[in-house]
Amino acid sequence: MARVQQRRIRWSAAEVNRLLAMVEKYGNEYSKIESLECNGPLRNRGQDAIKTKVRVMKVNMLLVGETLLRGWRHIPLDRKALDRLERNHIGYEEGAEEGHNI
Repeated sequence: MARVQQRRIRWSAAEVNRLLAMVEKYGNEYSKIESLECNGPLRNRGQDAIKTKVRVMKVNMLLVGETLLRGWRHIPLDRKALDRLERNHIGYEEGAEEGHNI
């Protein structure tokens, strides 16, 4: 059976800014974020899209040396993301103190 290819839609600045605020407030409660945003900027994004974007954003924050905001420490990274950090010589340990990367 052929796989139906989904069209990717670039995230807007409004969506990214809203997601930053929502994760700071609700952490990795993706279903809650999705339900609260039924009429907001993230209304066209599902849980999986939100979860993927949050992980990408966290990795990018760590790569540029940004301090993790409140709520971001509890966002788990998959092996691929952890390997990317390691390849870039970014010391990071899951569950490290909020606001710090090791």
